Order: sequence, then structure tokens, then C-alpha cells
Amino acid sequence: MDFCRQRGFERIFLWTGGELEAAVYLCRTVGFDPTDATNVHTHWQTTVQYRLLECTR
Repeated sequence: MDFCRQRGFERIFLWTGGELEAAVYLCRTVGFDPTDATNVHTHWQTTVQYRLLECTR
């Protein structure tokens, strides 16, 4: 986060698996907020949810 802030990035985003609540929690502790989700069909005949987290601070 320091690296991005020092270089003046206005927006940083991450994608994570929808079921990875620990990852979402860790991202939120450094300023990311969930902003979107999408379902992606995989080659394994199942759908996986991905969550977008953004930091604009």
C-alpha cells in the first residue's frame, strides 16, 4: 500500500475468490472495500464467484 500511495495511484483493486472470507478480511484491514462480484464459469463444470475490492484512499 505504501508503494502505491508514494507513487500517487488514485485507485488500487484486487480480485479474490468469493468464498475466501479471510482474504476479504485482510484486504479490508488495509483499506479495501468490496465493490462488485461476478460469477465465472470454469472448466470444471462449476461456477466460481470472484469479488472485486477497491481502495481509493
